[in-house]
Amino acid sequence: MKTWLRSANHSGDTRWRAGPGAVDAEGRIIGLAGAYEPHRDEITSGGQAQIYQAIMGDATGRPTWSLLRGTRNLKDNRIPPQGFKAEGADAAHIAPQGVAADANFHARANGRDQVTYRIALGGNRGPLEVQVELLYQSVPPETVTRLLNSTEPAAQQFAQLYAAMDKQPERVEEARLRF
Repeated sequence: MKTWLRSANHSGDTRWRAGPGAVDAEGRIIGLAGAYEPHRDEITSGGQAQIYQAIMGDATGRPTWSLLRGTRNLKDNRIPPQGFKAEGADAAHIAPQGVAADANFHARANGRDQVTYRIALGGNRGPLEVQVELLYQSVPPETVTRLLNSTEPAAQQFAQLYAAMDKQPERVEEARLRF
């Protein structure tokens, strides 16, 4: 999610912006402190952002984007569809990971999450506008890095298709609040 607080007067100056969330020309998320952002129920500083994603880990616990190396989920806070419940013998394998401290994440199988923003306004006075965008990216660049370097014909064809693809995320939803 991209989030910012702007002056709602004629200048429109950005006064505060959540750090990670913007992407570069290749679609990579800018400003990540590590390999991925932890799940957050509350955003309290500009260096934080809510990024819904699945991150696999290898046998040593490091993130991997290779299915063959994946041995566990380090994080999976993708919002399940409404009505989804992790039940049965495979419940532990299909349940969201890293969201236990977030009581409103997919509460009662509602297919939703609520993120609270606590922004210190400092000397900023109204009128102000907060804008939040929920963005979707079908193929994160980290997932295809190895394929782009492969000499296999199918991988080469994929690399050509990927090179021509618009790598900017799609805006799913946008919310604005003026105060």
